[in-house]
Amino acid sequence: MNRLLTRIAVMMAAYFFMAASGAALPAIHAAMQVFHIPAAHDLPRTMLAHPPIAYEMEATCLTAALYHEARGEPREGQLAVARVILNRMRSKAYPDTVCGVVYQGAEKPFRCQFSFACDRIPDFPREVACFRELHALAREILENGMPGRLLPGDPREWREAEFHEITHYHATYVSPYWADRIGRVGQIGRHVFYRSERVARSL
Repeated sequence: MNRLLTRIAVMMAAYFFMAASGAALPAIHAAMQVFHIPAAHDLPRTMLAHPPIAYEMEATCLTAALYHEARGEPREGQLAVARVILNRMRSKAYPDTVCGVVYQGAEKPFRCQFSFACDRIPDFPREVACFRELHALAREILENGMPGRLLPGDPREWREAEFHEITHYHATYVSPYWADRIGRVGQIGRHVFYRSERVARSL
């Protein structure tokens, strides 16, 4: 868990230096102090004890996922990735925080839920403008919810109700073992999205 907290701190530090506005900086600066708290091994409890820090940590984790998983995708595709993360957070089958969902299994090389979290490549963002834009999107999502509808590129796959409950996705150039075991919902950009009945039941 200490390693996870360090990774989140790196992303927060990145935004500290990249932010165009100083509005978020006090909370980010305060968040850096979390890593001196003995109870930091219990991430959700630590976050709940420090609401401003909790918010910045959640926004940072969502930004990290959007940046590393979907920065080259259309906005619709970025929102779909965010929807998967938020749906998992709502489900009893996954951790109940954004950070918990994004970094689940990250301590095991190549065994995590999101490939960037355990690929042994530094998370520090190199595309400043993109990172800043996605951080603003992450904050908008956390503050105001998911905007608009999500629709795949192929009209034949327009099933709005199911797209609202997407729980998995993968890039078009890979074929994960689970893809045939759960229901495909549709493709947006270079990602194919799915709905797991087991996970969706607890949404």
